[in-house]
Amino acid sequence: MQEHIIYLDAHESVAVVRDEKNMRTLPPPTLVRGTACTLKLRLFAERIGTTPYPIANLYDVVSWQWVMDSDFYDRSPYKLVADNDNIELNSVQEFRDGIGRVYTQITIPMPTMETNELARWLGSEPVRSGLTGELTGFDSTGSPIYILQVEGFKIRNRIVSAYPTTSSSGAVAGITMEQLQQMINQAIVNAGGNNSGGNNSSSGSGGNNSSSGSEGSNSSSGSSEGNSSSGNGGHSGAYENETGGAISEDITYEIL
Repeated sequence: MQEHIIYLDAHESVAVVRDEKNMRTLPPPTLVRGTACTLKLRLFAERIGTTPYPIANLYDVVSWQWVMDSDFYDRSPYKLVADNDNIELNSVQEFRDGIGRVYTQITIPMPTMETNELARWLGSEPVRSGLTGELTGFDSTGSPIYILQVEGFKIRNRIVSAYPTTSSSGAVAGITMEQLQQMINQAIVNAGGNNSGGNNSSSGSGGNNSSSGSEGSNSSSGSSEGNSSSGNGGHSGAYENETGGAISEDITYEIL
């Protein structure tokens, strides 16, 4: 599961993504459709400085909710929803360049990153921005007592499709070799059974039927109309159906 650490100036309800020293403003990380991830929100108490958000202010939160959407219409389904039962609040220490810093961290697991709503929103675009994440903390009565929004997430689309595709060899997915052979045999029967060097026969009623083969004898019979056959050495002929329409000149079947 991919991990994204996000440092936030969280002194207001709409947080700003910052670097680990709370000195520079950064864009939120780009998430990938279908790829499970964990978001680790590290909260600063002020616009400037590395003072962590007071963790004691969040002790009354007994449950969390993290959702992501591109609109603020509360009757439409969310694009993404976290594993809200397993969101955790804790204090972590990080060492960089020999300096240790303490952060108030909220860990948000997102095992489901493939939803119909997200797929429709992305369409065929390689990447799309404009997704907002909203974290809500609830007290024991179910009332929201903490909220934090993070704007500007990008979602990257996938090249790999969820639908069956043909492989590079051209074989059809989901069809066995036995089924493929049966399809080929039926196609040969439907085409009239063109066999070179052997006896071929065809019959029809009410229409002309003709067949030609190579280096072999051909016979045909019919009623009401004339039927003809010819044997031209090495010539691959055309078959006609009962309505006089040509089926195929040369039929080639390849076993994949």
